[in-house]
Amino acid sequence: MKLKVIVVGVIVAVVFYCAAAFAAGGGKGPVGVINIQKIMTESKAGKEAKAIFEKEVEAKRATLLAREKSARAIEDDLKANGAKMKADARKVKEEKLAGEIKELRRMEQDMKEDLKKRDNELTSGLLKDILEVTRKVGDDRGYSMILQAGPQIVYLDNAVDVTDEVLKRYNSK
Repeated sequence: MKLKVIVVGVIVAVVFYCAAAFAAGGGKGPVGVINIQKIMTESKAGKEAKAIFEKEVEAKRATLLAREKSARAIEDDLKANGAKMKADARKVKEEKLAGEIKELRRMEQDMKEDLKKRDNELTSGLLKDILEVTRKVGDDRGYSMILQAGPQIVYLDNAVDVTDEVLKRYNSK
C-alpha cells in the first residue's frame, strides 16, 4: 500500500505542475476532479484485485502457520522430554529447532516481500487502467485537466467531480 502513497505523491506533484501550466494560460476548458481511491475500492476490478490479494495472503499465511506448528512441536517435545534426553540427542533437537525458527523467519520475510510486490503489481495495474479511462473522460468532456481529489483541495463543487463517471466507464470496460 506504500505504492499508493507514492502514486498519490506523484499525482499531487503532477497536479501542481499542471496547475502552474494552466495558470500560465495553457488551458481554456474546465477543470475536473477525481477520487482515484474511491474508484480503486468500489470498481469491479478493484474488488477483484482485493479478493485475489486476500486469497494469496491466506494461502501464504496457511503455509507459514504449518511451518510454525512444526517448530512448536519440536519446542514442546524439548520442553517435555529435554531433561530425559541424552545430551547429544537434546543438542540435535535444539539445533533442529533453531533451524526451523531460522527458516520460519526467512519464510515470513520472503512472504512479506512477495505480498508487497504483488500488492504493487495489482495497484499499478489498476492505476494504469483508471488513468486511461480518466484521460478518455477528460477528452470526451473537454477538460483542460483532471486533478486528484485530496487534502490539497479545500473546496470542490460536485459538478466538477468526474469520479462516478470514470467509475461507471471503468466498470463497463
